[in-house]
Amino acid sequence: MIMNNTAPEGFGSTYLNPKIESYSDLVYRTKSLLGWPSAPVEITDAQWGHIIDKAVEDFTEFEGNREEEYLVFCANSYKRSCGVKLDDLLDVGCNPQYCYTTTVYETVTSTRQECDFIQTTTAYLSTTPFLYPTRFDVSNPNSVAFSGVSGQHMFLYFDSENPWDAQNVCAANCVTINPVNSRWYLLSSNPNLSATNFNFVQSPILSGVLSSVSYNVTAHGFYQVPMSALGSSVSAIPISYFPLSAFYPKNYLLGPTVSACIDIGFGSGYIYPNCSTSNISSCAPLSAQYGAFPPTTAIWAASALDFSNATHVKLLGVPSCTTDGSIPLNSHDGILGTFTLCNTAFSTNGPMSLNRVQFMNDYKPPVEALYNMNCNWKNNGFTFSKYISSNGECVRTTPEKVLVDVTFNNCTTVTQIGTVSSSISSNIDGFINRKRKVLGVFTADTTSQGGYFGGGGDLLFNFDYALMANTFGFDLMGSRNSLGKQGYDLLTYHMARSFVEHSKKMLRYVSYQFNPKTQYLKMTPEPAYPGATNYAGDCCDGPVIGSNSQCYIVGVYLEPPVEHLLSSYFIKEYVMALSMITLGRIRNTFGGVTLYGGATLTGQELIAKGEEKAKELLAELRDQLRYSAPPMFFVA
Repeated sequence: MIMNNTAPEGFGSTYLNPKIESYSDLVYRTKSLLGWPSAPVEITDAQWGHIIDKAVEDFTEFEGNREEEYLVFCANSYKRSCGVKLDDLLDVGCNPQYCYTTTVYETVTSTRQECDFIQTTTAYLSTTPFLYPTRFDVSNPNSVAFSGVSGQHMFLYFDSENPWDAQNVCAANCVTINPVNSRWYLLSSNPNLSATNFNFVQSPILSGVLSSVSYNVTAHGFYQVPMSALGSSVSAIPISYFPLSAFYPKNYLLGPTVSACIDIGFGSGYIYPNCSTSNISSCAPLSAQYGAFPPTTAIWAASALDFSNATHVKLLGVPSCTTDGSIPLNSHDGILGTFTLCNTAFSTNGPMSLNRVQFMNDYKPPVEALYNMNCNWKNNGFTFSKYISSNGECVRTTPEKVLVDVTFNNCTTVTQIGTVSSSISSNIDGFINRKRKVLGVFTADTTSQGGYFGGGGDLLFNFDYALMANTFGFDLMGSRNSLGKQGYDLLTYHMARSFVEHSKKMLRYVSYQFNPKTQYLKMTPEPAYPGATNYAGDCCDGPVIGSNSQCYIVGVYLEPPVEHLLSSYFIKEYVMALSMITLGRIRNTFGGVTLYGGATLTGQELIAKGEEKAKELLAELRDQLRYSAPPMFFVA
């Protein structure tokens, strides 16, 4: 950061134009003052939220930064035997009085996919990686230059034993691929699934489809439901729930495990015998150059093995990124094999010797291509192809075409543009999404008795008007009075005004009780209207008074909006103190933090400093009234 005559980008703050406008701003400022990022601050986001909430709660409990406002309401807002709910009358910012609702309209865009089913049939799946830009030098395995795979192509070919209808399939652009013979009416005849029992309670997949399944619950319960009991309801079971091996022949092992050398990097790999090129002989049988492990019997003589027909390999003892550890081979000539991995981060950092390598034939399709609908296929009616870039999801190679079930659909994306409306009430504090609250009431009077300062109902003949007129030497009719041009002096005016105000407090026209918990203000006497009768019901069950002929003006202390508090001195310092206490407790629990250079940060000193600072701030808030007006005393 370069400091010059202007504030750096993202900085610059004043008391009336503060930088701290949100929780995240306050957290960032506090963490920076605690030494972050030079020193770690082991406080979670949730803990920061609780720290700031506590600071705001303590501050507002003792009326810190309280705001004054005058509310006007009439009798039609007053509920007999209960009162008027003041937080329903508040505004936020400069909005008009009373709680009103503004409807905001926004334009939204939604998209959905609509698909027309075409056909379900069998097909052959093939996934082919792009060729490597560099070739493997068999004479020097250490010179391998891995450049990765630039992409893949997926192909679907028609099954000559069960060809699809090309005329209809030409319209397909989305395809769902499933294991062969996995259509629901073929599941019950699959011998590999005959003993399958379904647990609809403990399986998260099955518990979600229980409402779509029907069977004799009394006979089978929910934990061990045989497939034979489901009947056609088995169609509700997702195909992905069944083991993939149930639809394809078992893996065929080509001999025992052998020793070999692998070299993997950037998603591509090579496998060859030994890790020394001097042991590779062009005269010896190809398969004999792999050493069988453990020692084999005569039936597995090394010279009898032929790995050139292997489709897959398992690297036993090496972390696998596939479901069963089976890695497809791109090619294998009996000595050298090549393969690709979807996990391009895996690397052996050069040749690595393995003692347990299993060559085999695996007839299953790659699970990455199954179960979900894939769109954007190129389709000529006879062959489907789809390009997958190296930045997309990787699908393992299929060394041979694999028979699968395919469902063809013609899908279109429908875009809809509309408007939504939301209601915003004027008395909502946006930071906490709740109503602002009244802390207390400091005056309440009828507007007819409010005088000059309350907007008085009888302006020409009330006390305030008469006192003001006499101050300047006039009577109520606008003529000079007996006091002459001088009138009252300001001291006489002030004493008379104070006398009237204190008389109202001692013998007030209107008495009131305010409950900050319920926010109800109860007036005595209650507003009256022509024909009113006493109501003896429970509080808040009384009817709303129907006349608005009598109105009141009420002076209230309000909780400030949270947004206005975050940059206040108390909140910033109190959050710092609480975070020091929290951080100290964390470090005491898990031990100190050692910085670069060997310095150690312990928790006890942080706790002591934080508690001392918090105690000092609370004393200023509660005892010294530094952040609020002093209490007012009334004599009654």
